[in-house]
Amino acid sequence: MGTSAQSPSSVVVLALVASLVVLLAYRLARLYRPESATSPRGWLEVDAQELGASGYGKLAWISALSLFLEMALIRWVSSEIRVFAYFKNFVLVACFLGFGLGCMLCRRRIHLNVMLAPLVLLTILLTVPTESSLHKLIAGLPALLGSGSEVHIWGVPAAPASWSGMLLAMLFVVPLFAEIALVFVPCGQLVGWALENAKNGVTAYSVNVLASLAGIGAFTALGFLSQPPLVWVLVAGALSMIVFWPNRRARMMVGAVFLSCVVLLNIPDRKGRTAYWSPYQKLTLVDNTHVPGYLSYTLNTNDSWYQQVVNLTPEFVKAHPKEFAHSPIEWNAYNLPYRFYPAPPSVLVLGAGMGNDVAAALRNGASDVLAVEIDPLILKLGQELHFEHPYQSPKTRVVVDDARSYMQNSHEQFDLIVFSLLDSHTTTSHFTNIRIDNYVYTREAMRQARRLLRPDGLMIVKFQVETPWIAGRLHALLQEVFGAVPVQFQTEPAFFDDRGTVFRGGVAAED
Repeated sequence: MGTSAQSPSSVVVLALVASLVVLLAYRLARLYRPESATSPRGWLEVDAQELGASGYGKLAWISALSLFLEMALIRWVSSEIRVFAYFKNFVLVACFLGFGLGCMLCRRRIHLNVMLAPLVLLTILLTVPTESSLHKLIAGLPALLGSGSEVHIWGVPAAPASWSGMLLAMLFVVPLFAEIALVFVPCGQLVGWALENAKNGVTAYSVNVLASLAGIGAFTALGFLSQPPLVWVLVAGALSMIVFWPNRRARMMVGAVFLSCVVLLNIPDRKGRTAYWSPYQKLTLVDNTHVPGYLSYTLNTNDSWYQQVVNLTPEFVKAHPKEFAHSPIEWNAYNLPYRFYPAPPSVLVLGAGMGNDVAAALRNGASDVLAVEIDPLILKLGQELHFEHPYQSPKTRVVVDDARSYMQNSHEQFDLIVFSLLDSHTTTSHFTNIRIDNYVYTREAMRQARRLLRPDGLMIVKFQVETPWIAGRLHALLQEVFGAVPVQFQTEPAFFDDRGTVFRGGVAAED
């Protein structure tokens, strides 16, 4: 990561954040010290009994709020802080810890500031402008935390761990963990008190489970409707208002805090950047069309580079000879498969994205192209923005599905199959067998792909190799499945690829 990520101003900000969370934790310990029935009640203290938490209806609202908020924070934090997109259990464990601590303290008074103050601070951290030094430090967390890890993190070079970097990262990670946990303490208190004081424990627990599932379902529905965090906060705020409605001061404070979070979420980010929230990830579209000679869009997922949407039509290439002088168009990564198989009758593109590979197939004479992409929002953006309009072509068919799922269920055969840089290889580890990369790039998946390949057909696996053992693994995999040594080739970075990436592809032919 760059030196700006460890600038003095960033360290000062992190130290302030850490100090605030330490103060909150100290305040939590003070607030939840042993109390008697005659202890004076603070302005933001609430008794669970006065909220009617023992009723099944209120228990349902509390349970739905708890799981909805948990799902929202897992998705939100993992999307805005890239390193936790790979280690999602961090947020999950924090939520569980806070909720469990609240259940343990269910007989004590509920202190709303324990929930509301961390929630505002967390919103501030997650909405800082992209140009700020704090945001740059957050973006550099994978390098600080992942350099010495056995897990291969996308874009993080393997190197000995830096103790100073780890310490700086801990100044952020530990307070963040505490913030998330604190948010769920009052939720756990209310649920614990309701279950403990219910007339029928089995009924109360059933209500708790069903309402929790409803909270999960509500968040899932918002995800498939591509709703942003602003809507999540509004829904969580409405549920919180219902829970704390019997206490006037509590509902006013809850309303004010969630309104503040909504205001923070409405602060505009850098010009030319538009954020979308698909069912699977945060998408950020960067408009580069105003840059002379650089007609493209950049799509980021969870603030990591995903793909460049480019115009490679003969007209555009002819109009920009300087840009293609050092990267001939015929050796471009998208056009290269058709040097091996010109004008294929049928093409299957797995991981079609916004349409670069689909456009290349059509541009190179393919008669029929089937594009498989799991994210419907990425497909929609490709349909609206791709310069060559590949998805509007009558030769193109689109399937919204996971690549492995499609290969398992399809019986159609193709002359050319292209694994189009499937993004499942964002992280790879030798000590896990449940990650997506071990689901798509497997012996079974390659055999399924071979089954879909016509006699004398061709399969190409495009992959960006950052460590030698990944290339070796893919090479051995293709050799085992096809019974022949695959051809390996490399393309040089094009002018529009601002990361300077090098693609490696494996070509395997069906005999």
